[in-house]
Amino acid sequence: EARRIGYFSLLAHPWGNPSVYLEGYGGGRQITDADEVAYFNTVYEQATRVALPPRESVGFIRDLANEWEARR
Repeated sequence: EARRIGYFSLLAHPWGNPSVYLEGYGGGRQITDADEVAYFNTVYEQATRVALPPRESVGFIRDLANEWEARR
């Protein structure tokens, strides 16, 4: 689901309700509806569950770069 949505930022403020900033073609949008914010929180949680740890991510990207370079 996270790949389909694209770039977004979860915003939490000590003085107000959480919100989401969604960036897309043609500009951005601030989302404040509680149900929509909860949806984006769920998407974020799903993405973090399947993401590699930082050190493994670096290795994965390095391996891909090496494969790509070998094809040239």
